[in-house]
Amino acid sequence: MNLNRSWLSRDPLIFIVIFLISLSIRLPLVSVPNTTVLDESLFIIFAANTITGRPFFEPHPPLGWLSLSVVSYGLSTDKISDFRLVNGTSQSFGGFPYTRGRTSSAIWGSLIPALIYALGRMLGLGKKGAILPAVLAIFDGGLIIHSRILMPDSMLIALGLMGVVTTLFADKFQERKRYLLLILAGLFLGCAVATKWTAMAFLAVAIMAVLIRGSLLKKKIIDISVVTISTISIYVFIFLMYFNIFYSGPVDTKFSLYKGESVKALVFPGAGEWINNLKFIFSYNKAIFSMHASSKEVLALKRGSDDPILWPIFAISRNYWGPDRPYFREIILKGNIFSWGTALVSLVIIIGVALLALFR
Repeated sequence: MNLNRSWLSRDPLIFIVIFLISLSIRLPLVSVPNTTVLDESLFIIFAANTITGRPFFEPHPPLGWLSLSVVSYGLSTDKISDFRLVNGTSQSFGGFPYTRGRTSSAIWGSLIPALIYALGRMLGLGKKGAILPAVLAIFDGGLIIHSRILMPDSMLIALGLMGVVTTLFADKFQERKRYLLLILAGLFLGCAVATKWTAMAFLAVAIMAVLIRGSLLKKKIIDISVVTISTISIYVFIFLMYFNIFYSGPVDTKFSLYKGESVKALVFPGAGEWINNLKFIFSYNKAIFSMHASSKEVLALKRGSDDPILWPIFAISRNYWGPDRPYFREIILKGNIFSWGTALVSLVIIIGVALLALFR
């Protein structure tokens, strides 16, 4: 991979400028609105459950609300006891320090355009060519909204991009440094997957990036193995540490959105039960998979009960906030069908190129 030396001198400055411009758009008035947007009301409860060690179930990996529980430090247990599980927008935060969570999300979200620039440079684009998609990301409505709410989506995307960029950057070095960078890439990707399973798409992109490059097949297999094993190891480690926060016992259905039989059958081993918690990772992830595989209980709780396959292509609109009475102000996000269609075609082309490179 050919990168001129200017990357080491000028590109970091451009990266920082893009980040600061993004932050200047996402951070101001982050406390507005002062009621919950989209699923913020749920993540308050998830964070509160984590802080108090109260066993609960959510069909996603835990790093998202685990990080939110960290930024909510200082929240008294008396205040937490007043929280109630509510699935809806425009709800009161009830004393939860939501501005900290939104600020954290804004920082992660501001990294996304800068990381897109870095990704373009790693793919061999010139500065102007790499700046263009970064600028589009700076002003993208969906990214701006998700960067200003107390949800982990911005963190997921940023971590995934960090993993892909690091994987590409590793190709510049020989074995020892390359392996260390690939392990670091696996750390980022493992954290992304431990936020939501959809982040496995970033792992797939990183693997494609390794397959496409011009090197020996043996080297490709080793590099893919290093990234994949690192990703899985971090994923397991995060779950293991997470389960050691909770006291032993069954899922508290009063503070869990999903209450099916597969959820009621889950029993947390408790803090300090390292071996049992390691085994429990399989049971918990099996419940996540079963929940999404059937989709019945998941769909029953989604607004409008639309098929999840419609969400990525934005065949539907999502009501993020409101109506705010008496003004009836709302935040409704509608997708850009053209950009999503282009992304889908691009992904198919990348997969095709990766397969050709593998068998060439």
